[in-house]
Amino acid sequence: MKIAGIRGYDWLTGGVVAAIGLYVATRAYTYEVGSASHMGPGYMPMAAGLLLIIFGAAIIFIEGRRTADEEIVIQPQWRSLIFICLSLASFAALIESAGLVPAVFATVILSCLANKNIRLLPAIALAVFAVVFIAVVFVWALQIPVNLITW
Repeated sequence: MKIAGIRGYDWLTGGVVAAIGLYVATRAYTYEVGSASHMGPGYMPMAAGLLLIIFGAAIIFIEGRRTADEEIVIQPQWRSLIFICLSLASFAALIESAGLVPAVFATVILSCLANKNIRLLPAIALAVFAVVFIAVVFVWALQIPVNLITW
């Protein structure tokens, strides 16, 4: 399906991204936004919403027009969908009960499994790096009170 030289799924993809951005921006507007020097609680959600609107428009008008003549067959990537959803669920399940380290490690490993070409050693190395990086940034630098490991 093409609409004015833009493929239909580009309209759909860009429209969904822009709609999410519009929703986020309108919800953020209910909070105090503030300014760049004195950010309120709605500042970052507003900025993220506006960026999503811009990205949605870019998907529709730039990417859609660039490839409007190509016919692309879209096949669902079930493996990726399942493992990304499992990674998010594992983080939600483990962050309170097991702590930050196991939650991040499990999330990264499951996310890596979404790619069928991933090897075990790079996935473990990435998970270890992510755990160390997140622990340093959130626990040490930002001093967010989160348990690294809960027994």
